[in-house]
Amino acid sequence: MTRRVARWAAILFAALALLSMGSFVASAEERPTAWVVEHHRPGSKGPLAKALKKAGFRVHQVKLDERLSEIDGLLAFGSFSSQCEGYSDWVDLHLDAIRVFVAKRGVVLQLCQDDKYEKVPPFLPHGMKAKRTNRDIRTLKAVRPGHPLLERTALVDRHLTLNERRTGYEMFEPTPDFGPLLVSADQRRDVALLEAAHGEGRIVLAGMALDIADKWEGKAQGEPAFRKRFLRNLRDYVISVQEGWAPPIDLQPTLVREIPFSEGSWTMAVLPDTQYYAKSRDNIFHKQIDCLLDERERLNLQMVLTLGDITEALRFAAEAVREREIPLSNAS
Repeated sequence: MTRRVARWAAILFAALALLSMGSFVASAEERPTAWVVEHHRPGSKGPLAKALKKAGFRVHQVKLDERLSEIDGLLAFGSFSSQCEGYSDWVDLHLDAIRVFVAKRGVVLQLCQDDKYEKVPPFLPHGMKAKRTNRDIRTLKAVRPGHPLLERTALVDRHLTLNERRTGYEMFEPTPDFGPLLVSADQRRDVALLEAAHGEGRIVLAGMALDIADKWEGKAQGEPAFRKRFLRNLRDYVISVQEGWAPPIDLQPTLVREIPFSEGSWTMAVLPDTQYYAKSRDNIFHKQIDCLLDERERLNLQMVLTLGDITEALRFAAEAVREREIPLSNAS
């Protein structure tokens, strides 16, 4: 009887070991790569690289005298990395590669930088704008508290306070090219966390020094817990971008001051380059039209004007608009 029990125990132990090994292999396959540019001592990993490794990334500490042949997963710039010797030359050398990397389902994360050294992130695609301020703020407000990057973080009634002195650090001006996730809790609307889409990838900018929280002045209230959860969320976010199921960007037009709508006025909506949305990103085009339908009554929407060379996909675009009974006109 004892031998039989021992035999079954051995079989059960082996089965559990195999399951554990399978779980480990599966989790390893889900570890995206993080290429990290930051201040660090030679021969050692910096604080952001260490935190990303704990969050489930494979980490490559980038040397600013090396040329990367390819980048995948996440390219992360640590706080104040723009002050590193060789940073500007390295970014200039890899500028085209970074933009191609993002367009092909890559993610760029940049943490806070001193606006005296870098007012505008140099790697942004042509036409995309984001400008830093030198403003710090103690409490932030979540514009999209359910966003994947903010899931299960320490929000209290949509507000976030991590430090007695500042939670937002070297924040950004509001910009129509980025969707805001965390903004100042006052009326100035400086942005501390924002995201934009480029091709099939994402750019995330943070006016937050999440990798050097222990150097902040004032008593810490929650930086380590927030940093740990945020970076784990970032891992899942990068995977969602790589696999093509990341949520759409919300540009939040409500952050822009609305012009009073005079009685008797009506609205004409303008959609640029609809041939690309209609052919390659059909779901985005239909979402644009559905948004117009949602606002049709409030704005007294009378017409949709499309711009650009739409002739190659006129039938697809026209059907999407006219089946929703919105008058269509094309200016090419």
